Amino acid sequence: YMLSTQDDDHGQSPSAYADSSGHIAAAWFDYKYGSMCGVTGELLMRISTDNGESWLPESRVTYQQSAHRSSILIVDQEVHSIWEDWRGGCSEGPRIFYSASTDWGGRWQTPERITRGIESSEFSPCLVYSTWNGTAVLHCFIRKYWQPSVCDLFYLRSTEYTSISEWGTGLAENYMMYGNYPNPFNHLTTIKFNTLKNTKAKVSVFDIRGTLIE
Repeated sequence: YMLSTQDDDHGQSPSAYADSSGHIAAAWFDYKYGSMCGVTGELLMRISTDNGESWLPESRVTYQQSAHRSSILIVDQEVHSIWEDWRGGCSEGPRIFYSASTDWGGRWQTPERITRGIESSEFSPCLVYSTWNGTAVLHCFIRKYWQPSVCDLFYLRSTEYTSISEWGTGLAENYMMYGNYPNPFNHLTTIKFNTLKNTKAKVSVFDIRGTLIE
């Protein structure tokens, strides 16, 4: 069964996910609508709700001709996708963007970047999920250049997985911040960070509305 609609090397770098209810999602990037950087295209997806017996029409996630490799999953009948996106310019390298659909690919949220900073590039996104205290948690792993010629594996997560714009590691170009523990907490939590050289540091804590707390 041919999922992509053309047969001349248009389906590139596939990713897929299947849940225990017979839902399957398959995504790929396709340059039949054009390419921004010569190796990019649109992120497309097809979904089956009957364990692959039939497939819904092709769903177009992006409209910038700037998408590349992706990772997808299905959580509570919602489809989530992250991908490399070169919309900032071919010379700058890709950033990691996210979108989700609640109607099996009929409509997609406006794509948004889930990472911050001005790093040169972010590659190879991998998206998985778990449940913690009854809440679905999305986990993202990416290969990231956080300094020129310095590449490492980074981890992000979101407990509000329908609003992954809140994702982040607090990473700037000269320090690393780790997840606090315990989280959630009542009166006390520990926030760990690491400076790459001896320097003074300032840590500011904001609430979910962006109000400075401490």
